[in-house]
Amino acid sequence: MGPEWSVLYNLTDYYGIRRGSALELHNLAEDFNTPDGQQLFTRYLQANSVYRSTGPTASSTAHPHYCAITRLEFSEFMNCLSTAAAPLAATTSVPTTPTSVAPPTTPIMLLAVFIPFTFVVCR
Repeated sequence: MGPEWSVLYNLTDYYGIRRGSALELHNLAEDFNTPDGQQLFTRYLQANSVYRSTGPTASSTAHPHYCAITRLEFSEFMNCLSTAAAPLAATTSVPTTPTSVAPPTTPIMLLAVFIPFTFVVCR
């Protein structure tokens, strides 16, 4: 029996954007750094980790992820990391302890399928 594939998420549906244009993705990343962006960033972390436990959430990890997403040049990335982490890091309502999730018994492979913005996993 071969691997079992299942849809992980569809980018436009998951984040509520229309086309997944560069501008929409830029605005999505910018939203991570706002107090209202906590839930959005938590969703990003869940998808980014293929729904495994990610450890500490938004308040401690949003800024490094934001820098990695928006600063492709290494020196700009390092400069971004050294700056104060926008309002999101100052919030206190986001839990900092991970929920317990059992790791899968087989490796998970994430594959971006060429169906517009649909991501699938193989277990």
